[in-house]
Amino acid sequence: MSFEQLKRMVTEAPILTIPDYEKLCTVECDSSRVAIGVLSQEGKPVAFFSEKLNKTKNKYTTNDM
Repeated sequence: MSFEQLKRMVTEAPILTIPDYEKLCTVECDSSRVAIGVLSQEGKPVAFFSEKLNKTKNKYTTNDM
């Protein structure tokens, strides 16, 4: 069952939702220290941001990004 769910998640394109400015936003970051992640509301993606981090940016704290 887990494999089928993973396969479905990899093959389906995520659909972005329109942000509701009255709801809380969550920033989900990539933990690999290579790129930056997703802005979401209630578990649904609102925006994606991807940027390869250089040596200097890898040293930033999460608050400085």
